[in-house]
Amino acid sequence: MLETGMVFKIAGIIICSALMIILGRADRKKKLPTGTKLIFQVLISLIIIYFGIKIEFLRAPSSSLGGYLYLSYLSIPLTIIWLISITNSIGQADELGDITPYIVFIASLTFLVVSLVQRQGLILAEVLSLIMAVIAFIFIKYLPRGKFSSYYMSFGFILAVIAIVGVSKSTAALTLLIPFLILGVPIIDSSYSIVANYARQESPGSGIGKFPLFSESGSRSRLR
Repeated sequence: MLETGMVFKIAGIIICSALMIILGRADRKKKLPTGTKLIFQVLISLIIIYFGIKIEFLRAPSSSLGGYLYLSYLSIPLTIIWLISITNSIGQADELGDITPYIVFIASLTFLVVSLVQRQGLILAEVLSLIMAVIAFIFIKYLPRGKFSSYYMSFGFILAVIAIVGVSKSTAALTLLIPFLILGVPIIDSSYSIVANYARQESPGSGIGKFPLFSESGSRSRLR
């Protein structure tokens, strides 16, 4: 039987994932301003934090390296940055080609192994659900490219949440490292785009709506 706290977290994950899908669909249809999209992503991140999913502390893989590093006031901002970074890295991976479902599938398999080794029931449930959804995306070949791109942000969000849920375990450092290893291409691409856009001054002025990480595909520099 599931504990009350776990049920509460699962409810939060379902609600926030649904909100990410709605945001993705709205962005695909209406081309939301980048600043507006970022604001909604922050709000969704705050909602998942309310449901008890946040990075409260880090723990070294080996006890010889020390104990816990409590984040205190850095917990909420670090969680928001983590969620938005992974969410948008996955969301923008489609610009490298229609590879997003495959990236998510590989990352999910990796998390599946971690959850089995650590016996983390909540992560296992999330990963299995994500794997089934991604398999459906991969095998629906007849749909036009980009048809399901509005769901990609939700995929990235779920992967980011899975990493956070595993932070309290003994392999926390490894758990946080896995998304960067698996999602290396989209993360590097996004980082490269930020530097390139600032260097080339492609975004005149300043402000949240001009932040290069959320720039439209036409102005982004792709790392091949």
